[in-house]
Amino acid sequence: MNRRLAAHLPLFMLAAWLLGGCASGPDTRPQSLIPANLSSLPQIQLAASERDQVRSLAMGAARSKGWRITQSDPERLLLERPVTPDSTLARVLDLPPGQLPTDTRLEVASYFIDEGTAVRVASAAALIRPRTDQPEPERRDVTSRLQPLLTQSLAALERAWQTHHQRLAEAAPPLPPQPAPSTDGEATPAGTLAAIPAAPIEGSETTQRQPLTAATQTDNPANASRDVRPQQGPAPVIDATPMLREAPPLAPEPPQAQTQMLSLTPQQRDVTWAAYAEQYARLRGCVLTDEGAVLIDNRSDGEIHKVPCEGTDSILVQCHDGLCRGLL
Repeated sequence: MNRRLAAHLPLFMLAAWLLGGCASGPDTRPQSLIPANLSSLPQIQLAASERDQVRSLAMGAARSKGWRITQSDPERLLLERPVTPDSTLARVLDLPPGQLPTDTRLEVASYFIDEGTAVRVASAAALIRPRTDQPEPERRDVTSRLQPLLTQSLAALERAWQTHHQRLAEAAPPLPPQPAPSTDGEATPAGTLAAIPAAPIEGSETTQRQPLTAATQTDNPANASRDVRPQQGPAPVIDATPMLREAPPLAPEPPQAQTQMLSLTPQQRDVTWAAYAEQYARLRGCVLTDEGAVLIDNRSDGEIHKVPCEGTDSILVQCHDGLCRGLL
C-alpha cells in the first residue's frame, strides 16, 4: 500500500502545482480608466442610454473650439490645447511668462460613466509643462482652479444634449426588412445602405395609352374610304395627392457668450454635424481613430466630412440639416 501511494505522489504534486498556477494567474481584464473617486470633480448626469452618443457630441463641440483630441476611449476623452503667455488660460491660472516654457499645454480629461439609463460626465484638468532636467514633463492638477470654467463647459454640453439627443437617436433607424422574392423569376438587386434618415421617394406620373394602328380594317368596302381616326386612350392619371415631408430640423442655435471661455477663436461655426458623420460611420462598422471626423469642405448643400477608420479606408460623409449619407 505504501508503494502505491509513493508511485502516485508525484502525480498528486503535479496536479496541485497546475491548479495553483491557474488560480494565481494574472488578471487579464482591462482596467477601467475612470478614477475611483469622482466626488471632487465637476460633473453632470444626462438622461442617455448610449454613452458613445454623448462622447461623440462632446468630441464635435471640442473640435469646434480648437481643442486637439489626443486620446478617445469609451470611458475617457483626452483634450489638449497650448497655453501661451498672452492667452486667457494663462491669466486665469495666474501664470507669469517665466513659468510658461515652450510647449506648455492644458489637458482636460472627460470621463463618461454608464449608469444604465443615464450617463454621468465628469471633467478634470491638468497643466503639463516640460522640464529641462527630466524627460517626463511636469503635471500639475488645476481642476479646482478651473472648476468654474469646467462647470460652464459641462452645462453647455448638457444644453447641447437636450437640443440634439433626439436627432442622434433617430440617426440609427432599424434596417428595412428583406424584400420578398420576385415572382417573375428576376433577381432583386441588392440595395445599398440608405442615408440617415432615408430620404422620401419622389412620386412619379403614370401615363397609359393604347397603341395606335395605321388603319382599321372593316368588312364594308364603303367604310374603307372614310378617314379613320385612331381612338385615343384614356386621359393620363396623375396622382395630385401632396406628399407629406418632415420639416428639416432647425440649425443649432449659436452658443452663448459664456460658453466660449476656452475657445481659440471668437468666431464659432456650426460643426455639430461632425458628431452625425461619426455616428453614420460607426453604424457601418467603422472603428473611429483618435483623429475623428475631419471637415474637408463646407458647401451650400452640406458639409463633407472624412471619417478615418482603424484598419479600413476612410469614409466620406455628407451631412446637411441633420441628414447624412455616404459619398462612396
